[in-house]
Amino acid sequence: NLARRGIAAQSTIFGDLLAHRAIDGGKDIAMSSSSCAATYLEARPWWRVDLQAEYRVSIVVVTYREDCCPDNRRDFEIRLGSSLQDNGNANP
Repeated sequence: NLARRGIAAQSTIFGDLLAHRAIDGGKDIAMSSSSCAATYLEARPWWRVDLQAEYRVSIVVVTYREDCCPDNRRDFEIRLGSSLQDNGNANP
């Protein structure tokens, strides 16, 4: 799990649900767990992880919380690259 070595960031922080909690390797499915990050409801929320080096990425696993908000599980993009332009949206 390369993400565990990375540095995570997000557009806003909902409560104490900091970005780094999402890369701890845990797969807990509740917001109350220590493995959940969340942003406030906003127009263009983002979350990213800097892997600290270049890697060939072949699999990305996203674990969703299951205690709320099933509509949040759609309409998102995963982008890979090294650009932070527009919070990484310039990456393919």
